[in-house]
Amino acid sequence: MKKNTKAIPKNQIESAIKLHQSGQLIQTERLCRQLLRKYPNTPIIISLLGASLQAQGESKKALQCFNKVLRLEPNNAEVHYNRAVILQSQHLSKDALQGYEKAIEINPEYAPAYLNIGMQYKILDQPNKSIINFKEAIKKSLLNPIKHFKLRYLPLLMIYFAYGASGISGVAETFWVKEELKLSASALVSLGVWLSIPWTIKMVFGQLVDSVPILGSQRRVYVYIGASLIAIGTILLIGLAGDYEWVKFASKENVYILSALFSVIGFVLQDVVADTMSTEVVNRNQPEDIVQEELAYVQILGRLAISLAGVLVAGLSGWLAQIYSYETIFKISLIIPLISIIGVSIVKLDVAKPSPINCKILCGGMAFAVFVVLMGYGQYQKWDNNILAFIFKYSQEIVFIVSFSVIVYMLSILLKDIESKTKNFIIKTAIIIFVYRAMPSVGPGLQWWEIDVLHFDKAFFGTLSQIGAILSILGMWLFSDFIAKKPVHFTLIWLTIITTILFLPIIGLYYNIPQSVGLSPKSVAIIDTALESPFAQLSMIPLLTLIAIYAPEGKRATWFALMASLMNLALTAGGLFTKYLNEIFVVSRKVVQNGVVIVPQDYSNLGILMIIVTVLNVTIPIVTIYYLMVRNKG
Repeated sequence: MKKNTKAIPKNQIESAIKLHQSGQLIQTERLCRQLLRKYPNTPIIISLLGASLQAQGESKKALQCFNKVLRLEPNNAEVHYNRAVILQSQHLSKDALQGYEKAIEINPEYAPAYLNIGMQYKILDQPNKSIINFKEAIKKSLLNPIKHFKLRYLPLLMIYFAYGASGISGVAETFWVKEELKLSASALVSLGVWLSIPWTIKMVFGQLVDSVPILGSQRRVYVYIGASLIAIGTILLIGLAGDYEWVKFASKENVYILSALFSVIGFVLQDVVADTMSTEVVNRNQPEDIVQEELAYVQILGRLAISLAGVLVAGLSGWLAQIYSYETIFKISLIIPLISIIGVSIVKLDVAKPSPINCKILCGGMAFAVFVVLMGYGQYQKWDNNILAFIFKYSQEIVFIVSFSVIVYMLSILLKDIESKTKNFIIKTAIIIFVYRAMPSVGPGLQWWEIDVLHFDKAFFGTLSQIGAILSILGMWLFSDFIAKKPVHFTLIWLTIITTILFLPIIGLYYNIPQSVGLSPKSVAIIDTALESPFAQLSMIPLLTLIAIYAPEGKRATWFALMASLMNLALTAGGLFTKYLNEIFVVSRKVVQNGVVIVPQDYSNLGILMIIVTVLNVTIPIVTIYYLMVRNKG
C-alpha cells in the first residue's frame, strides 16, 4: 500500500489535531473521514481517526485504523502504543506486550509504554519484570521535563520562579494582618477582590508589550518596571511593620492596600511578559504535534518553576516568622524583584516585531483601569447622596459586570477571523474555565480557626507549605505527560472530584471526627496537604497550553493577556461569591483595641460554611462540563 501522493494542506492537519486534542471526538472523526476521501492513505489522519474512535469506545474500528497506519508507517511508536492499549483492554496480554515493546524499541523514552508493560507483567504474575518496568517508567517520567528544558526558556522561568518565591513572607504577612489590621473576614475577602482586578485588565499590559517598545525593548524593560513596582510595595510593607513615620500619611489599612496594589501590578506586568515569551520561545517551523508538545512543556516547566520556588521558601517562611521580626522578613523579601531582573539580564532575548496598536483594546483598557480606580476609591468614602451611596456600595459588582463585558467584547474582536468550529470550541472551553475558577472558597476564617482553636503556629504553617510545594512538584513531574495529552474538560472533572474528596478531612476536623479516633489535628492537616498538593497546579497546565495553541501571530501577548484576564476575572467572581457567603455565615476572630475586646471570637458558622462551599465546588463545574462537552458534544 502506498502513502497518499497528494499533499494534504498543513492547516487541515492542524485543524484535525486541534479538534482531537480539545476532546471534540465526533467532530474529529467527521473531519478525518472527509479528509481521507480526498487524501486517502494519509497516516497522520488515519491515526487521528483511530484515536478518536478509540476514545469513543469503538475499539474494533480503531484497531483497523491503527493496523492500516502501521502498514504505511511501521516505525510509528505512538500507533504501536495505542494499538497495544486496545489489545490490553481485550485481555490479549501477550499481544499487547509485543506492541508496547515495539513502541519502546522505536522510542526508548516512551514512559507510558514502560508503565503498561509493568502492568501486563503483573497480570502475568512476573513481579520482577513488573518492578523493573515500573522503575523505568518512573525514571523516564522524572526526566521528561528536564529533557525538554532549553536555555531560551530561562528568563520566563525565572520570572515564574520569582512569583513562586514571593511566598517567603507569606506566613509573616498572614500573622501580621491578623494581629495588626482590624478587618473582618468579609472585609479581607472584599480587599482580595479589589486586588484581583489588576489581573483582569492584563489586556492593557498585553497590548503595551505587543505594540509599545520602551528604549527599544518589548520585554526586558517591562520586567524592570514590574520589579520596581514590587520593590515599592515591599518597602511600604517594611514601613508598616517598623511603624515608621513616613508611612503614616494614611491609615495602616489603607497603606497596606496601597502596598499590596503596587506589588500586584508589578507581578501582573511581569506575568504578561512571561506569558508572552512562553508562546515565543517555541520554534513554530516544526510539525504541529511537536510544536504543541513543546508549548505544553513550557507551561509545565513554568508551573514547576513556581512550585520549586515554593519548596525553597515554604518551610523557610515559617521558620523566619518564628525567629525574626516582621520588618526583617519583609526586608529579606526585597530579593524577589531581583530574581526576575537577573533572569532577563543574563540571557539575550529575541527582538519581537511590534504589532500595530489596537486602540480599542489599549484605550478602552486604560479607560477601564481609570474607572476601576475611581470605583475602588468611591467605595471607601462616605456619600450624602443616596444614589451615589447605593452605586458605590455595589462598586465591586459593577466593576465585575463591566469587566466581563469589556473582556468578552475584546475577545470577540480577536475571535472574528477564526473558523466557526474552532470558535465554538474556544467559547465552550472559556465557559468551563470560567466556571471552574469562579467557585467560592471558605475565606480567611478557616485559617483563623486553625490558629485560634487548633493552635497551628507559624512554624507548622511553614511545614505545611513546604510539604505542599514539594508534592506539587512531584505531582506535575509524574502527571505532566498525562495532563499534556488529555482534553481540558476531562482533566477538570477528575481534578474537581479529587480536590473535593481531599477537603473532607478538614471539615471532619471541625466536627472532631478524626480526633474521636485518635488522630491529632496536625496529623490530619499534614496527611491532607500531602494528598491534595500534587493536584494544586495541575489544572493550569491544560488551560495555559490551550491558550498558547490558539495564540495568533503578532497578537500573542494581547491574546494571552485577554484569556488570562478572563481566567482571573473568574477568580474575582469567586471572591465575590466568597464575600457573600462570609456575610451570610459570619465567622470572626477576637479583635482587641486598647485592651478592650471589640469583636468576640465566633467560629460557630464555619462548619456549615465549609460544607456549602464543598457542595458548590463539586456540583457546579461538573454540571457545566457535562452540559457543554458531553450532552452537546455533537
